[in-house]
Formats: sequence, C-alpha cells, structure tokens
Amino acid sequence: MRDEKDTASSNSLGDSSTSSFIPHPSSLRSPPSSLLFIILSFIAYYSVLNSYFLSDDFVQIGKVLEGDWSVTWAHETGGFFRPLFILSCIVDAFLWRENPFGYHLTNTLLHGVNSLLVYSLTLKLLQRQKLSSEALRAVALVAGLLFLLHPSHTETVSWITGRVDLLPTLLCLTAMLGYISYTETRRVLSLVLSLMSFALALLAKESAASLPFILFAAGLYFSPLEKRKATLLESLKTSALFLPVLFIFILVRRAALGVWLGGYGASQHLNFSPGWIRDRFLQACLRSLVPALPLELSPVFLKPLQSPIFIIGALACTALIILILRRRRRLDDATERSEKNKLVWLLVIMFMLSLLPVMNLRLSIFDTQGERFVYWPSVFTSILVAYVTFILLRSMKWWIALMLCVLIFYSVSLYRTNQTWREAANLSRSIRDELSRAATPEKTLIVINAPDNLRGVPVYHNGLEDALRLFQKSARIERVRVWSLHGIQSLNDEVELKREGDAYALRLLRSADGFTKVSDPFDCLQVLERSNNAVRFRLDSCPEGFELFFFNAGKMYRVIDIER
Repeated sequence: MRDEKDTASSNSLGDSSTSSFIPHPSSLRSPPSSLLFIILSFIAYYSVLNSYFLSDDFVQIGKVLEGDWSVTWAHETGGFFRPLFILSCIVDAFLWRENPFGYHLTNTLLHGVNSLLVYSLTLKLLQRQKLSSEALRAVALVAGLLFLLHPSHTETVSWITGRVDLLPTLLCLTAMLGYISYTETRRVLSLVLSLMSFALALLAKESAASLPFILFAAGLYFSPLEKRKATLLESLKTSALFLPVLFIFILVRRAALGVWLGGYGASQHLNFSPGWIRDRFLQACLRSLVPALPLELSPVFLKPLQSPIFIIGALACTALIILILRRRRRLDDATERSEKNKLVWLLVIMFMLSLLPVMNLRLSIFDTQGERFVYWPSVFTSILVAYVTFILLRSMKWWIALMLCVLIFYSVSLYRTNQTWREAANLSRSIRDELSRAATPEKTLIVINAPDNLRGVPVYHNGLEDALRLFQKSARIERVRVWSLHGIQSLNDEVELKREGDAYALRLLRSADGFTKVSDPFDCLQVLERSNNAVRFRLDSCPEGFELFFFNAGKMYRVIDIER
C-alpha cells in the first residue's frame, strides 16, 4: 500500500519514472531561452523606460556630469563607498548624458539578467530533490518569473539610483553559482570566479558582506561528503576563503571614508532595540512576499495584537498550515520529507542572512520607501514560494493554476506601482521646468517647500538644487536653497501659505501629508512654530535680491520678489 501511494505521489509531481529519478546536470545547463527574462523585463517595465530623473538621480548623475568621479559621498551622514555603482553611472553618462532613457535601459537589462540568474540558481538548488526534469524546470521558471514581476522591486528597478542594489545582487548570484559549481566539480576556475564576483559585489554595495555565510550554508547543503564532521570542515574551509576578501574591503573602505561605520549613521545601523529589530524583520518578511499594502490597513498591521481582523487571520493561516503539514506527513515518507525540509530551511537561512546587513534600515509596508532593501533577500523568498507551494499542492495542474494567479496579481500590482513612479517622474520634470522658467539666474532662489515623495516614491528628497543647476538649459541657476520637504498623496494635495502679521504660516491641508524635513537654522527663514502639518516662520535678513517660491497642488508659485 505504501508503494502505491509513493508512486501516485511522484507521478502527480511530474516524475516520468520513479520518485528517485534525479535529472542529469547536463540536461539543466541552459535555460529555455536566455532572452526570455530580458524580454519580459522590458515588457514589465516599459511604462517607466522614458521616465525622468528623481531625487538622488540628480545628485549622483549630476556629480558625474560635472566631472566628479569620486567613489565616496554623503559624508555628512557617515558616507558611502560604492565605486562600481559610480563606474556604472560614469559609463551611462558618457553614453547618454542627460537622457534618462539610457539609464532606465541599463536598470531594466540588469533586472532581466538577475531574473535569469535566479532561474539558474533554482535549477542548481533543486538538483538534489526527487523531481523530474520537467518539474524541476517548471519550478525554476516560476521562481525566476516571481522575482522578475515582484511588485516590491520597483524602487530598485524603476528608480535609476536603485541600481545600487541591482549590481550587487547580480554579482552575488554569480558568486553563488560559481561556488556551487566548485562544490560539484572542484574546478579552481569556478572558485576564482566566485571570489572575484564577491569582491566586485562588495565594491557595488557593502550589504554583500553576508555572502560568505550564505555560501557556507550552501556548502553544507551541496557537499558530496557523507560524514557530518568532514562536511562541516570542508564547507568551513572553502567559505573561509571569502573572509580575507571581506577583510581587505573593510580596510579599503575605512581608508576611503575615514570612518568604520559610514552609511546612514549610528542612529540606524546601531539601533539594536528588540522592538525595532522585530518590526523591521516582520516588515521585510511581508514586503519580500507582497506589494505595498493600502494605507487603510494601517490599523491592522501597525497594532496587530489590538486588531481582531489580524488575530482571526493569523489563527486561520495557522490552522491551514497545520492541516497542510499533517496531510504532507501522511503522504511523504521520512527520508523524502527530510530532503525537502533541508532545502526549505536552507532558503529560510539564506533569506535571514541576506537580510542581516539591512535589518536596521527603514522599510515601509504601505508604500515603496525602503523596499530596495529586500531586493536581494527576495531572491530566496521567490524560490521558496515556488518550491513550497509545489511540494504542498502535489498536483502540477493545481500548482500551475495557483502560480498563474500569483503572477497575474504581481503583474497588476507592478503596473499600478510603476504608474506612481511615472507620475512622480513627470512631477519632477515639471517642477524643474517651472522654476527654471520663472527664476532669475542672478538672484538667490529660495524654495519654501517641495514634494519629498509622492506616495512613497521620491521626487525631490534630494537633488532639486542639482536639477536646476545641471539638468536644464533655459537658465543656469547657481544659488538654490530648499527650506522644507513634505510627502504628498496626490498631485491635487493643497498647501496653504498665509501671511500673519510679520510672519507666514505654511499648512498642508491633507491630513495624510506631513513634513519630512524643515531646515532650522536656515539662511533667512526663522522657524517660530512647527507641527507635522504646519510651520510658522519669519523672513529675517534675507540675501540681497532673492526670489521665494512654494509648491501647491502640483505646481510651483512665486511668493515674493524683493530687491535690496
């Protein structure tokens, strides 16, 4: 009776003969089409290919256009050292100058290549599982497509500056594939390729530092040695070769920045309070699986233990998982279950290790802010979703139907989010054009307020000064000062600026909007009172000849023009 059950089970998973069939590695070397993921990447992101620059784009690309090729920046917050990212900007600036299309072209191409590498990595990881060649390719293809269409990847792909996560992910995936190839063949060339890819990944972004530990876990999974102690020592010895590379990078980075920490500063990187870490981890887990949630659900997720909806949903999910696991226990024997569990735990561990370097950084579950931090970790959740649903459903037909539903949901969410990115890019361009037409070049331009972000998409969180100096030719404006920034939910969000005696009151009329930055002290604007939605200020000793502008309902307006 046991044999009949096992045979039926293996057939439902697509095995062509018996449950012990493992495809020969030579049959898995090439994807169905190397161009498939590239083409699909351009289809998925076609709506933003012509989008304008946003926020940090003006700073990074502007620096390169001015001839500043320094590999460090943002020393006021700690500093960044990412020379490979700067090199990619230099190449694009040489080819495209101020045309954003070429920069988006590069991002979209890199994302397509990364999705192809996720497909290839999934093939490698599944070789030890008892799956037919057809089933293995199907799971790998779905994993690659889940990664390609993931709606939490827009900040990384649609924002040119998001390339800072595209590059290290590409190189980390290359390093993983080289390392796995070495564990299988013991070819030194594969190990050298892996080491070189790791070194380049660190030069793209320091978050690649967790890769040696990910490779150690992979080594334990792939090692052909049967003895547990020998397997541990062999994996430890091989992965330890990556530590000197990491140590040299740390020293070089320290010499370049002049500090050990760098990045976003101690307030974020050294915040190890249990509540903060718990919230960041749970948010990262959620965003690595689903798109940004509607703001209306904030009562459910911001205080989940006080929400009956959340508690009922959590209990229902727990009950469903228990039922599925009980059913799986009846259908799979202990050996088969153990082999599947090893891969599931490997993917979970890899996800957690890849998340460690960015665990302390802010990530929103209600908009796109910070979702770039889960780009690399979502490699493992994409594979995990494809594989776990496959082994639990045990029916190729039902699994394909479920994955099609998920991919359609991802595609629709991705398209809707990219519409916001396109809208923010149009706003960025219109603000630049309005100010360049209205401002007088020889005067000091003071912008009272500007949009920091549109529903989480950065507009001018940084870079308005650079946009006016370097990215328009109607009037070269050298002196630009931005006093305050605020988030907006739509282009129609109104701002009220009223004179009250010798002071001004600036109010955001939509309750969901709020100030993200108010400079104090500032050149000639003195803050009198401030709240989340309002600021009172007084003009005090403004420079000789200045112009004052403010942002309201999607447009910039001149406030005052005083000659002294």
